[in-house]
Amino acid sequence: MQTLKLNDDLATQLQQTAAQAHLSANDLIAKLLSQYNNNPLLTDVLKDLPTIEAFNNNPVKVQEAMRNEWD
Repeated sequence: MQTLKLNDDLATQLQQTAAQAHLSANDLIAKLLSQYNNNPLLTDVLKDLPTIEAFNNNPVKVQEAMRNEWD
């Protein structure tokens, strides 16, 4: 078991929120941590996206080619 040092306002808010959820403060923290850990980060999602061939080039050259498309 570990002890957390919380300021009084935070401790009061934790107790009130736990009481509203009909949970102990320990269970509320465990539930919130579980939800936090199950949400993937945007950077993790981006790693799983497929590579798009159109964006493999130099972005400046792609932009210039699009701008000069009608020349």
